Amino acid sequence: MATMPPAFPEEALHAPERQAKAPHTPAEQHEAFVEEFGTDLIVVPGPQVDEVLRRLYDRIALRADPEAGPSDVPAPDLPDFLLDSEGVGIHSLQGAGVALYPDYHLAEAAFADPALVARRRPRETLTELLEDPEIPPDALRRLADRAPDAASKIFARLLKRKGFSWPDEGEELLREYKPDHFEDDAQTPGTVVLSPETGENLPDSGGAVPSPTVHRIKVSLAGARPPIWRRLEVPSAIRLRDLHLVFQTAFAWENYHMWLFETPAGDFGVPDRELGHRNAAAVRLDKIAPHPRDEFAYVYDFGDDWGHKVLVEAVSPAEPGVAYPRCLTGRRAAPPEDCGGIWGYADLLDVLADPEHENHQDMLEWLNLDSPDDFDPAAFDAAEINRELSEGTPTPRH
Repeated sequence: MATMPPAFPEEALHAPERQAKAPHTPAEQHEAFVEEFGTDLIVVPGPQVDEVLRRLYDRIALRADPEAGPSDVPAPDLPDFLLDSEGVGIHSLQGAGVALYPDYHLAEAAFADPALVARRRPRETLTELLEDPEIPPDALRRLADRAPDAASKIFARLLKRKGFSWPDEGEELLREYKPDHFEDDAQTPGTVVLSPETGENLPDSGGAVPSPTVHRIKVSLAGARPPIWRRLEVPSAIRLRDLHLVFQTAFAWENYHMWLFETPAGDFGVPDRELGHRNAAAVRLDKIAPHPRDEFAYVYDFGDDWGHKVLVEAVSPAEPGVAYPRCLTGRRAAPPEDCGGIWGYADLLDVLADPEHENHQDMLEWLNLDSPDDFDPAAFDAAEINRELSEGTPTPRH
């Protein structure tokens, strides 16, 4: 499920040209919402969302000036998937704006009749409400606290955990999937370049987020002889999905294939209940490898099976003014995509080195090379990697 960014009304109302007409604080927006609708979470058909926002703006204007007429603050353009939804949850988040949940009516219906979780659309809606780390915990907590027995049945089925109890395990589940909403840690200087998708959802971040400490990690391609590795510094609080994107840049992979982190805390990647893969966007590096000498694995392309050993070498305070992630050093070029894994790469190098080999010309054409000299397996350029990291990691494909 997609949501508008949590600071949605602020983005709509706090643009410089609208500053004079804007509500004074998110708390006042929240008070105005509850005053107008009698609650902080309502569900309306998609075509009525614009009307609800208009009523909110009018209430804000009335609170600021009892003599004021209707607000002339323009409503934001709403995407079609919201307007087409049969039931959109509109949730006023105290101090953080308004979130919009498409198809929230399906979640409500499932909590009224847990048998509906067997149907695809309610199941997908509930799964997204749980697994999207940007969606606040209250989106589920409200439903579950009203019907804890139904919540236990729903999540026992979704998670395939027989005997799951919402009253006993619900908060732990929300913390697992939505850790940012439970954090009170103070932040100190240091930045991380994130994917454009992630950066756009961070208010006033400019594509960067603060981090109090950084992890220095060595990432080694398993089975490579001579060794192929990168030494990186990344914010300790980086999400594993964004760490995946950093690795893609550092090894010049093209982000075409599936991937997975294998850690002592479990396997994290694109969520897949059948395979037991948990959501990499919901867990931070410092939660699965908090200490020096901690190790885990990263696998890219389940066909070629590029395994990477990741070793935490040090955890230290971030340096003010330094942009993270950054590549400190490394060795040798990474193999091309789809060359058949570590053994296929060894064959590729043999073919390129032998002009008489029957596949030599075909290999040059497959690699789009004019000459075997155009591919140097010993090449490594930390400055080029850092330039690419500074421009932002690639958008997730999976």
